[in-house]
Amino acid sequence: MTEVASVTAYIRPKTDIPLRLSAIDENGHILAHADYRFLGPPRVENSSGLPGTEVLGTWMSYETGFFECNLMIGLERPCAIGLRIDFLEPFAPDAAADGKDPPTFYLNAAGIRRISR
Repeated sequence: MTEVASVTAYIRPKTDIPLRLSAIDENGHILAHADYRFLGPPRVENSSGLPGTEVLGTWMSYETGFFECNLMIGLERPCAIGLRIDFLEPFAPDAAADGKDPPTFYLNAAGIRRISR
């Protein structure tokens, strides 16, 4: 690996739907991702990277009202990196009629850090 990058998001989920945090390249292609579940025991699961990208670590902690979600990756070649957050489960439009909240979350802050080797 020639470069290490870390993406972080401070998130407060409004629903129990799990989120996926992804590191993306300049073309919007996902380089690596990790899934974060907040209900029950909060946990990180199902992390993976594309060829040329290695997931070096994932972790999550609770920080004063928000969850700090982290994904650290190693890259074979330097590239621009962005952050993308997706819901893992679809929300049925008729669920709002049942009084359920739409899948929303509060994003307090996000950051991307790079360390060249």
